[in-house]
Amino acid sequence: MTAARREALLAWYDRTHRPLPWRNSRDPYEVLVSEVMAQQTQVSRVIPY
Repeated sequence: MTAARREALLAWYDRTHRPLPWRNSRDPYEVLVSEVMAQQTQVSRVIPY
């Protein structure tokens, strides 16, 4: 990936990302379980867990 594409992707992410609780976690298990749950159901239902 070129530097320009990487910068464009990071800029897009900064503009459009949703604040999700597990993105601030450093626990890999918590992140994994949250991401799998988010794939199986609506994100709004995953956030409380």
